[in-house]
Amino acid sequence: MKTDIDIHNHCHFSFDLWLTLIKSHPEFKAKRVELFSSFFNLDAPIEVVARTVKYYDDLCNNINEITGGNIDTLEIYLMILGALTDVDAKLFNKEKLNEFYEKSEALFLEYKPVIIFENIHAFLMKLKTREKPSIF
Repeated sequence: MKTDIDIHNHCHFSFDLWLTLIKSHPEFKAKRVELFSSFFNLDAPIEVVARTVKYYDDLCNNINEITGGNIDTLEIYLMILGALTDVDAKLFNKEKLNEFYEKSEALFLEYKPVIIFENIHAFLMKLKTREKPSIF
């Protein structure tokens, strides 16, 4: 995060939360891949699962940014599973996908995101004392 901003020359500040102020815990993505692999009983080596998950995470994120849309998380799971297995509706139904989603959310809360800019609190307080509007 750029820290030499002259706050006197700006009237308004807006911040995106993800990858601007916070990012994934360093261990979260590896733990999520392990959970994905074990939860869906995948035969692929963990390195292949990790590469596939990263590919579809990046692809869907890029699509969302370019189109302004939002690919559903369960659809992303199905894309990953489709790349790694023969997607069988009996094995990968909506209930099973939702169950994984809940386990993944619990893992996310266990490995909470980390702050990118350690002095963000002081910077935001500086903005507040200058009475600059901010949107988060």
